[in-house]
Amino acid sequence: MQHVTVDYPQAYVNYLVEFHATRDFFECHEILEEYWIENGREKTWLLLIQLAVGLYHQRRGNLRGSLKLFDKVFKLLDRDEHRLHALGIYEGQLRKALEERYEEAANGWPYQPFAIPLVEQVEHICRQQASEHGLEWNLDDRSIDRSVLHRHLLRDRSEVEAARAEALNKRQQVSLDRSNETK
Repeated sequence: MQHVTVDYPQAYVNYLVEFHATRDFFECHEILEEYWIENGREKTWLLLIQLAVGLYHQRRGNLRGSLKLFDKVFKLLDRDEHRLHALGIYEGQLRKALEERYEEAANGWPYQPFAIPLVEQVEHICRQQASEHGLEWNLDDRSIDRSVLHRHLLRDRSEVEAARAEALNKRQQVSLDRSNETK
């Protein structure tokens, strides 16, 4: 039997390495969101983004937020199963693990590490990349560093804030220009 090699987007591999080796779910979101936007906003990528953000919220104790995101993931799973298979994810196992995670979060049980069930080839690629960076695959993240746990609170937001201020100024200028035109 001949071994078949499949190429996966590097952003996807990076997401999986972050997901399983650093457990930086916020970074997972950042990596895949950029890829998702640049590549047609395919729902499969959104599903993976929302999974990471849901786990980020659960680990931080925001159970309501995590449950909302897990609900969104279930809706996307119902529509997008075959694309996950093409990415080397066992959809049925993912759904079962997410159902268990949902129940745990709904009951307020403590956060436990979560793994996306991957086919051997994809896991091998990701384990190799993690190893090259000195990272431990399937890291137990129950005592993760505070900088990872609260990433969204600790990150530099100056670029985002500057962009928002610029957009607000443009909207105000357009509004001002329109009001001057009607006078």
